[in-house]
Amino acid sequence: MAELRVVIVNGKVAGEAAVATAVDRLRAGGVPTDVRITDGAGDARRFAREAAGADAAAVIACGGDGTINEVVSGLVPAHDDTADTDSSTGPAFGGVLGIVPTGTANDFAACAGIPVGDPVAAAMALEEYAAAVLDVGRVEGGVYALFLNVATAGFGAEVSAEASEELKNVLGRVSYLVAGLASAGELRPREATVIAPDLKRRIAFYLLAIGNARCAGGGMPVCPDANPADGLFDVTIIPEGTVGATLGEVVRSGLEGVGDAGQRFRAPWVEVHSDEPLQVNLDGEPASGIHFRFDVVPRALRVLLPRDSPLLSGGGG
Repeated sequence: MAELRVVIVNGKVAGEAAVATAVDRLRAGGVPTDVRITDGAGDARRFAREAAGADAAAVIACGGDGTINEVVSGLVPAHDDTADTDSSTGPAFGGVLGIVPTGTANDFAACAGIPVGDPVAAAMALEEYAAAVLDVGRVEGGVYALFLNVATAGFGAEVSAEASEELKNVLGRVSYLVAGLASAGELRPREATVIAPDLKRRIAFYLLAIGNARCAGGGMPVCPDANPADGLFDVTIIPEGTVGATLGEVVRSGLEGVGDAGQRFRAPWVEVHSDEPLQVNLDGEPASGIHFRFDVVPRALRVLLPRDSPLLSGGGG
């Protein structure tokens, strides 16, 4: 494996002083370092694929959840012949993925215990981290895609989609809450058939969260027991008839605040079939479709995480 580090920086933040300093710190380690700056959608995926093809020892993603999603999609091979050319990565990536969060929500990083809001600290902390072998989620149907963190449908996906880029920049995490409350008067349940091992149920729901990891929508622990190294999704559903009583608790403490009103289970795969287009959010990236199948791709990627990362604990975090 080449002693090469590839740093992929979201172009929207590349000019920020803290990000530039973080990149300089990464360059200063004595390891040959190639810095790639994105200019648009798909660049991070392409850069990551090229790094994997060059047998790089490490790829560092400097960006938010969407950037991390693209990088993961470039590093983890497609597992289906129907995948489009842009999703296929060829050989498995043998190096490690490091994360320097510079986005708005930084959901995966926050739940993993990676410093958020300080790119320099995050870059320096990478030297102390250990490589954890993590699962990745794969979705097929309305879209073929991978996700490291959480897929949401219903309220969670629509809130993220409705939070404008300007609102995110001004309010940060609060923007998701603002967008959600602004649409609460029009909030209606989505109906779908949810299928998993030993489960087949037609259900009207306000939120469906399928978690490889735990947080979504600006830091809410929607899948608080997810462990991205156990081969299972943590699935949470808020069914129709519960949101009026529990929305305040969801806002304050995520799905943990729903208690017995929510439905929870764990499974290696989940199918969702709807009669009308369903908005799905994958690590901050929107998709729409009628039929989706979610599978855990076990032990798909080595990721640098704090040695005491709460993500790898038994629950909560």
